Amino acid sequence: MEDQLTLDNTEILLLERDKHSLRCLKQKTQDSSHLSILNSQINLLEEALYLSKKQATQKRRTKEKSV
Repeated sequence: MEDQLTLDNTEILLLERDKHSLRCLKQKTQDSSHLSILNSQINLLEEALYLSKKQATQKRRTKEKSV
């Protein structure tokens, strides 16, 4: 279970890094079609990040209850 929590935390960190990278790229982009694609990708990453954090919290609570 501890390994799974570590994997969850790693996944969250990677998603946050990717979101930051896309936001930096968005600031440098002038093309409106590219901006639209970047916005869509950022929104998908934010949703994945939210779901990953929610899942990690649920697993952590389950672990705490079993202890």
